[in-house]
Amino acid sequence: MIEVFTTSLRESMNITMLESWLMILFPNLEFNSDLADQEHVLRVHSSNEPINNDEIMAFTKSLGYDIQILE
Repeated sequence: MIEVFTTSLRESMNITMLESWLMILFPNLEFNSDLADQEHVLRVHSSNEPINNDEIMAFTKSLGYDIQILE
């Protein structure tokens, strides 16, 4: 399963920090981002467990970044 989010992240240092925290909080998920994409996307991949969009979005927002599911 793959979920794609749009974010307000613009700098690679910020996305690296966010991905590091997300990997700690959600160790069974894989995270990667594309800041070159116009939407500044964050991709989340799971092989064996559901992706909890609400928790990922709440944590990202708690750091002061906007995040939405890419539709």
